[in-house]
Amino acid sequence: MTPWDIKAGQSLACRYRILKMLDGEGAPVQGLKIGETAAGPGYIEGTAVIVKRDTEKELLEVQDIDTYETHVVTYRDVWDIDIAEYK
Repeated sequence: MTPWDIKAGQSLACRYRILKMLDGEGAPVQGLKIGETAAGPGYIEGTAVIVKRDTEKELLEVQDIDTYETHVVTYRDVWDIDIAEYK
């Protein structure tokens, strides 16, 4: 399934990638203190539930299932879209 195949009312999950600032070990940087530096930008991947879809701008709002963070990603940055199963 692709983002263009999504129909309103479906509960869907996907794999996604975003560009974030990373530390020296490749983990996302959170809450840098004065004097601390990050290693630089890099892509991270995750699994998320699709919350909203903007068909005009081809954007999806997704919520990561591990961190519960919400991200806005482009259609080209999502794959493996499938029906979400809640437990």
